[in-house]
Amino acid sequence: SLYYIFVLKNTIFICSGGVIMKNEFCIIFKELRLEKRLTQEEIAKKLNISIQSIHKWEQNKCLPDTFNIIKICEFYNISSDYLLGLNNNKDDYHKIIRRFLEFLENG
Repeated sequence: SLYYIFVLKNTIFICSGGVIMKNEFCIIFKELRLEKRLTQEEIAKKLNISIQSIHKWEQNKCLPDTFNIIKICEFYNISSDYLLGLNNNKDDYHKIIRRFLEFLENG
């Protein structure tokens, strides 16, 4: 799918297939951090990202670039679609494929 991202009155929106969705990244990112009981400073160090970036992301002032989205997804072992609020499936696609292949092997 092709996604468009735009900002209106300091709120980030994602448009896909003619449907406009308010960006949920800031909420999801913060929830993931709190689930692991990490401070903004701790997650910044673990991801090698500035604490200012973490703060801006959680305040919905900007989105991370593609490289940082990948780093976040790898750290939390989640899909980018989940991180961006495009679906509710937290599982990483690699994990889903691995489970399916194990199912085929084990019957």
